[in-house]
Amino acid sequence: AALIMVFVYVFILLELIHRTLVSIFGSMVALFFFFLMRGGETESIKMIMLHQEWSTLGLLFGMMVIVGELSHTGVFEWLAVRLLVSSRGSFNRLMVLLCLLTAVASAFLDNVT
Repeated sequence: AALIMVFVYVFILLELIHRTLVSIFGSMVALFFFFLMRGGETESIKMIMLHQEWSTLGLLFGMMVIVGELSHTGVFEWLAVRLLVSSRGSFNRLMVLLCLLTAVASAFLDNVT
């Protein structure tokens, strides 16, 4: 499993294939090896669906939609320009402002996407 995860991360970092396709392929490979290790027996789809954390998946999906739409509006670029202007050319001040913005934004926005 760790080897599959490493390969998925490498392909995502190299951006040779879209990260969605890489993650789907990696999960399919992991499921295939899980199937082989269990001797070809699988759980029913009903049992698999009961193991899902639907509240977590719903939260992640909603946050991905919010961040995706906000990125189309240009709000992140606007914030970057505002921080740069507010720093008045001081690198140290810019780093402090970036850390503060990251801390506040991470409390409300999804970091997965």
